[in-house]
Amino acid sequence: PFDNVVSRFHLERHSYIRDNDTEWLEKYSTDFDGFQAYCKMLDEKYVEEEEESRFLDDDVRALFEGVPCHGDFYKYAQWHTLAVETRD
Repeated sequence: PFDNVVSRFHLERHSYIRDNDTEWLEKYSTDFDGFQAYCKMLDEKYVEEEEESRFLDDDVRALFEGVPCHGDFYKYAQWHTLAVETRD
């Protein structure tokens, strides 16, 4: 799953490269700090939506704490869970 999260980060960067958005590219560089900043931005962006979601109870949200890009990991797990359920 980590490869998927990193790939999404690189895909996002490519769109900003095409747009020549140097400010975004400097803020979210292709090193550890840039990736961590990107994850932090995503995690903060969806806090309110996660708190209001009927699909995420307090226990699930507690598991997110300290996990960078937790939303992408959750999506990855949900996709695979639903794929298995569909198959069965």
